[in-house]
Amino acid sequence: MAELNPRYLAAVKRQVWAQFPELQGAEPEVASRPAPGAAGELLILTFQRQLPLPGGGSLRRLVRATVTPSGEIVKITSSR
Repeated sequence: MAELNPRYLAAVKRQVWAQFPELQGAEPEVASRPAPGAAGELLILTFQRQLPLPGGGSLRRLVRATVTPSGEIVKITSSR
């Protein structure tokens, strides 16, 4: 499994937290998968947090950032 440089990890976390402030402070779970059509791997950083709703319920907010081992963000997806 490819490792992400701590400096790149910090930069990705800052960008995700800036785009999704409700996830501020959430630490990502890191997984890897093969890169489609290319040699190497992509890293998947999954951020999640339970958010309270006005009616007393909660909503699980999930954001996945797909990142190259060199720290480049390929894609960010999120739940509603």
